[in-house]
Amino acid sequence: MSVDSHYMFTVPLFKTKVTPWKHIKQQVIDIVGNTYLEDERGFLSDYYNNNYNEKLYEVLKPFVHEITSNCLNLPAPNDPPNMWSQKYYAGTEHPIHNHGNRGYSFILYVNFDPSLHKATNFISPFDNFFSGDMLCFEPHLEEGDLIAFPSVIKHSSQYQTSDEERMIVSFNTFEDGI
Repeated sequence: MSVDSHYMFTVPLFKTKVTPWKHIKQQVIDIVGNTYLEDERGFLSDYYNNNYNEKLYEVLKPFVHEITSNCLNLPAPNDPPNMWSQKYYAGTEHPIHNHGNRGYSFILYVNFDPSLHKATNFISPFDNFFSGDMLCFEPHLEEGDLIAFPSVIKHSSQYQTSDEERMIVSFNTFEDGI
């Protein structure tokens, strides 16, 4: 007797390295500037307080295109998405959330030391089949990594224990479909 296995669902997470990182990191930091406000949860965000979408997307678009063309068989969107930056320090986190039906969400890790910081934690859309426990995934990341994932996937910035700044830039693509 034989048994066939069929995997009904998979959830992709794509990753590319932004290079040359030292040069682009400084560009990103200069473009983003310092227009942060403290979020009610304690981290710093410029989600409602920035005007750099076009300039920053010009820098990051080749890397967005690398992911969208190689993994989704789509060109990067021409129009810059709404982009935002967030900073985390010891005692801050961004609880579990998703970005709604916005296509794919991207995160660029600008200031990130894997020995000090925790990566984004992703929560499976279904639980463990036997225990009912939540299934989580934390990718291995380095500074300069750009990741993309379906925007409906729940995720969180885990509780940070280091006083060293953890900085990300985030945005959504294909918000209106393709």
